[in-house]
Amino acid sequence: MYILFNNLGNAPTSNYFLSGATWTISIEFIFYLSFPFLYKAFSEKPFGRIIGLIFLLIVFKLSSFYLAHNFKYVMYSTLLGRFDQFLFGMMGAFLFLGYRDKINSSLFTLLISFFVVVFFVGILTNFSSYLSSN
Repeated sequence: MYILFNNLGNAPTSNYFLSGATWTISIEFIFYLSFPFLYKAFSEKPFGRIIGLIFLLIVFKLSSFYLAHNFKYVMYSTLLGRFDQFLFGMMGAFLFLGYRDKINSSLFTLLISFFVVVFFVGILTNFSSYLSSN
């Protein structure tokens, strides 16, 4: 239980994370646990439902901005701060599955994909990094 909930504030046995990136274990575990249920729930109308859940998460994030003592910590190392990223990944997977026959493997498609990934990694680095100044 300690491993699964060590990112929810001060752990019962210490005032710091176990070591390095172990805080991700609890978040990843919940992602893996919830994925089959989310996939089943989103398989009919994936985009509308995923976007609706993302908007609900935005409301919770805005609420936590006013309620949390350290908002950046909440957004960086908790499920609330990371679940929308998981949902965007699911949306990308549904897009790929829906359009994989139309996607060709040309150099142009590869270059566009590369620049899209670099763009979004830049956005995440700037706005979602624990060490960022924003």
